[in-house]
Amino acid sequence: MQVEIKILIVEDDVEMQRLYRFYLRDIPQIEIKFESQPRQVETTIRKTNPDLILLDLSLAGVSVESLIKTVTRRGELPLIIVITANDSVSMAVQAIQDGALNYLVKPLEKDSFLGAIGRAIDYARSLRELAQLRESERRQRGSREIVAQAPAMQELLKLAKGLAQSEFTVLISGESGTGKELIARMLHENSSRANKPFVAVNCAALPDTLIESELFGYEKGAFTGAAQRHAGKFEQADGGTLFLDEIGDMGFSSQSRLLRVLQEGEVHRLGGTLPINVDVRVIAATNKNLREAISAGTFREDLYYRLSVFPIHIPPLRERREDIIDLMYHFLGAYRQPDQPRVKELTNRAREALTAYHWPGNVRELQNTARRALFMLEENVLDAEHLPEEIKGTVEEKIEYSPHKLDGLPTRLENIE
Repeated sequence: MQVEIKILIVEDDVEMQRLYRFYLRDIPQIEIKFESQPRQVETTIRKTNPDLILLDLSLAGVSVESLIKTVTRRGELPLIIVITANDSVSMAVQAIQDGALNYLVKPLEKDSFLGAIGRAIDYARSLRELAQLRESERRQRGSREIVAQAPAMQELLKLAKGLAQSEFTVLISGESGTGKELIARMLHENSSRANKPFVAVNCAALPDTLIESELFGYEKGAFTGAAQRHAGKFEQADGGTLFLDEIGDMGFSSQSRLLRVLQEGEVHRLGGTLPINVDVRVIAATNKNLREAISAGTFREDLYYRLSVFPIHIPPLRERREDIIDLMYHFLGAYRQPDQPRVKELTNRAREALTAYHWPGNVRELQNTARRALFMLEENVLDAEHLPEEIKGTVEEKIEYSPHKLDGLPTRLENIE
C-alpha cells in the first residue's frame, strides 16, 4: 500500500481553495489541509508536518524567501511548489534557487497542474520511503551496536577483536539475551571474511529432521517434497562465517555429521554423492552447560573440543550493572520514531529501578523495555512510571524497606514523594 502524502495549501481565497479541491479530488492516498492565515504558516507546518506545500507568492504577510530557506532542504521533505502570476516569474525562479521544487503560473490549467503535482507526489513518496529505509537501517545498526563499559565486557571485547583476525573456531557461551550473536557478528565484521556472507542458524528452532537438510543442503528428489536442489547453510556461507546458535540443542546424529564437515572441510548434500568443498569459519553459541550435556550423553565430547578451540563467556546483565543506563539510553535512541523527541533524561527513580532489577532476560529484556517505554513516553524525560511493573516495583520495595533515622522518618523524603 502506498504511503499517504500530506499536502498543505497556503491560500486565503475561498474560490481558489475550491478549485484546488476540485483538481485534486481524484488523486488517491493524499490528505489535503488549507492554511488561510499567512502569518500562521510556519506554525501550521510544524504541527501538520506536510510532505508537499503549495505556496502563493502573492500572499501578504509571508516572507517567501525566508520560509523556503527555513522549512526545506534539497532532497528532503517537505517539498514546496510556488504559485505565481505572469508578472512575477522572476520571483518564482528565485524561490527555486532558494530550495523550492517547482513553480506554476496562474491561471492554473488543470492538466499541467495535475502533471506537476503528480510528479511532486511521486518524488515525495520516494523521499518518504528512502527516509523509512534509512531509519530502518539506523535502528538495525543501533540494535547491533555493542555498548559496554563494565571491566569484564571491556576485556571480552578486547579478546574478541584479537580473535577476529584469526581463523579459530569460537564457542560463545552465556545466558539467553546476553548478545551472543552480536559478538559473533563482531568477530566476522572485523575479520578478513567481512566482505563475505555471515549466515546465522538457530539450531533450537529447527527440528532434528530438518536441521541436516538446512545445514548441508539436498538434491532434487532426496526426500518427499524436495522439488529442486537446495544449497545448505554451509554452501551459502562459503568464504564467510557460519554462526550456529544454540548448538547445545542439536540432535546427536546431526552432531556427528557436523563434526565430519568440520574435520574434512566438505559437505555432502542429502541425496548427493559428490563432496562439496567449503571454506567456512564456524562460530557456535550456547546457553547450556555443554560439559554437563556431555556427562548426560546428549552432546558429543569430540564435537565440543572441535568447537571450543577458543571459548568466550558473556556475563549476564546483572553482573555488569555499570552498563545498564548506557544501554538504556542507546536503545531509546535506536528505537525512537523520527517524529518522537529524543529522551534527554532518566530520572533518579528510573535509574534506581533499572539498576536494581535482576534482568532475567538480560540485554534483550532491556531492549524490549526501552521499546515499551518509548511507546509510553509523551515527554523527553523517562521516569519509573514508564517502566513495566516488575521493574519499577524494585524502587517501591526499596522505599518500603528503606533505612530509617532515629526519629523514625525515612532517610530520603524524595522517595516518599
